[in-house]
Amino acid sequence: MKSVLVLVALVGSSVLFLGCPMCNCPDTVPYTRWNEFALLPDEASYVADADSLNFTLEVIEIEYLAQESRKTYGGDAAMACSCAENGWNGFKYPLDSVRFTTRSDWDADHPAGSSLNDIIQYFDYNYSGLGPAQWVDFDDPTVLRGYEYEYFFNFRFTAGPAVLGNYEVEATIYYSNGASLEGQSMTMTIQ
Repeated sequence: MKSVLVLVALVGSSVLFLGCPMCNCPDTVPYTRWNEFALLPDEASYVADADSLNFTLEVIEIEYLAQESRKTYGGDAAMACSCAENGWNGFKYPLDSVRFTTRSDWDADHPAGSSLNDIIQYFDYNYSGLGPAQWVDFDDPTVLRGYEYEYFFNFRFTAGPAVLGNYEVEATIYYSNGASLEGQSMTMTIQ
């Protein structure tokens, strides 16, 4: 009888102090993954020969991949575990690369289907405090960290198309685990 009471006390205290061990979340540390994003031009149309063409990468849907265990006490202890509602550690698998592609001839150096990454800059808000907020070359895709509070990322083309018209641009992100996600494309009008 004493051994049964000890067993019940141990199981009860583990639920009481550690939370529910039966969560169905895939990880034990909070991470995120984007399920959908879109490219959006910042203006309805751009003037020919503009020195920059700004656009936004907007995250539309974020999936949270982790378990969050809240230590509570009392009658609700069995409900102390749920999937995390934030991803403060960012992407589980960091971005390996982001490829911006034109679907039509951009200029002589960028025919349809080619990458536009060499003429793209990213606006660094400098959350680290190590320098001023500024436009920087988009050489490092890990600046898109996937934190739960980051939904908008500002970019710009440093060179515009050679001819007036509509230009469709798409982006694909590649994670370090080999997975990829294509975003919704945007049409930029140059007039």
